[in-house]
Amino acid sequence: MEIDAITGKIKEFERDDHDDDNKKTIDGRISVDKAKSIALGLTGGGEVKEFELDDDEYEIEIIAKGIEYEITIDSKTGEIKEFEKDDDDNYKKASDERVSADKAKSVALNLTGGGKITEFDYDDGEYEIEIMADGKEYEIEIDAKTGKVLEFEVDDED
Repeated sequence: MEIDAITGKIKEFERDDHDDDNKKTIDGRISVDKAKSIALGLTGGGEVKEFELDDDEYEIEIIAKGIEYEITIDSKTGEIKEFEKDDDDNYKKASDERVSADKAKSVALNLTGGGKITEFDYDDGEYEIEIMADGKEYEIEIDAKTGKVLEFEVDDED
């Protein structure tokens, strides 16, 4: 039971009959916990950043694996009304970020002792870098998440 501390009015009332689908508040809404459970089920987990009841809908914001989700759920039925996904880098946690392109280039140039980057690409979680230095072509692959060198090949141009 949830009671407003100022007015004393019952805001939410739940009875646990060991079936989460049947949890309803006193006014016929699904419980806050049930709404959060539905939303977290859609995102595969994460952290609820915002939660509010607006009219007859729960509006929930979740951050999961660096992605922001905005979910609107009908407060009476539990039906998903809206589901938005925003993978803007601003929401990524440090553990989800990749090393910068400049950092990857720096690692590669340090391995070759300098030279000119002739090709640079990001593909499938890896930076692929080609460098020309001292008449040799170097091909280097760097893990974008850890910054570790995955592959280092030298091809003499002679």
